[in-house]
Amino acid sequence: MLELHQERGFDQTATAEIAARAGVNERTFFRHFPDKREVLFDGEADLRATLIQAVAEAPDGLQPLDPASLRRPARPLRERRTSTGTA
Repeated sequence: MLELHQERGFDQTATAEIAARAGVNERTFFRHFPDKREVLFDGEADLRATLIQAVAEAPDGLQPLDPASLRRPARPLRERRTSTGTA
């Protein structure tokens, strides 16, 4: 989906094209996602919860953009990139 989005833009990318690129038919696509937006934002709620928890548990004195403050919240993103082959 990301490749198609970069090539054509979100509005010009059809669900049939996304499904074909993934090697499934459009019916299978809709079994997993209600629409193409969900492909891009799947897992957003989990990421938000992880970020909120990381901020709440951050040690006192840690700078907002200190790399140490971003390691834990970024873990789900790294894992997802690895599992989807987009690393």
